[in-house]
Amino acid sequence: MNWLMNIKFKHLILLFLATASVVNAKSALVAKRESLDRIEERRLQPQDYYGIVSKSFEDRDFNVAIANSYKLLKEYPSSVLASETIYMQALSFYESKEYHLADVAFTRYLHEYSSLKHFEDAISYKFKIAEKFGSGARKRLFGGRLSPKWLSAKEDALRIYDEVITTLPRNELAAMSLYNKGLILLEIQSFKEAVESFQTLVKRFPKHPLAPECYIAISQTYLDQCNKEFPDPNLIELAEINLQRFSSDFPGEERLSISSDMLEKMRNTFAKELFVNAKYYEKKKKAMSAFLYYSSILMKYPTSKYSEEAAKRIAVIKSNAKNPDEFVL
Repeated sequence: MNWLMNIKFKHLILLFLATASVVNAKSALVAKRESLDRIEERRLQPQDYYGIVSKSFEDRDFNVAIANSYKLLKEYPSSVLASETIYMQALSFYESKEYHLADVAFTRYLHEYSSLKHFEDAISYKFKIAEKFGSGARKRLFGGRLSPKWLSAKEDALRIYDEVITTLPRNELAAMSLYNKGLILLEIQSFKEAVESFQTLVKRFPKHPLAPECYIAISQTYLDQCNKEFPDPNLIELAEINLQRFSSDFPGEERLSISSDMLEKMRNTFAKELFVNAKYYEKKKKAMSAFLYYSSILMKYPTSKYSEEAAKRIAVIKSNAKNPDEFVL
């Protein structure tokens, strides 16, 4: 009988131990879950991060706004607040004068999100960034925010202007982008591309206030090209066509005289080239060659400041010739 009681007692002990083990395991699991819940409660939610970003931006504490925008985008990339957050990040970079990073953020906002509450505003800010770059603002050597701002951003400005022109082709921003793009191309001596940009503005926005400026800029481009490259006589013809179109589209425009003056400067440049050659042959006692160059000045550029002197030299050549009748215009 005693042995039977001992067996039952042992069974009870084992059952108790097993039950206690299960209870302890459940208690540990519950405790772990409660701990995780507390951690989750302490973890900032998307709306918390966005609240910090918004408040920091309003307070112009852009570094805090940027840091917390990165945290939200990293921890909750699929949040409905992600697009608003990247937009606020872009604004914060812009206000911090980190224009390259602002451009990257605005590009991400425009390309990665389907619901764009600030679409035109984002394009407008990209245009402003291009203006900053075009005016001389530089970007950092290795990106980020620590390296020095040494790199020219003219190419970035051209790229952004092209984005604006493509995205909003009939918008006022497109007109200004075409004009500013042309000015940068003129500055870096990409003459053909500069003329194309100005001409595109005139064709697309024929009555825009910038259209007359484009005609003048085209004249300036031809003049610069004439002075900085080997003089091409075709440029004179192109400049004349540009002036004719300018006069036809804006007949009462006071600034027509500006383009006219530039055309005359071009004529003087080419006339000077001919005059120098004529003088060279005259010194070499090659009267006929000198006569032909002087005559070209009178025929092609009669209004240039070299035409009067060319006529005098022709008279001298004839007076010194054995047979003056050979020198006929």
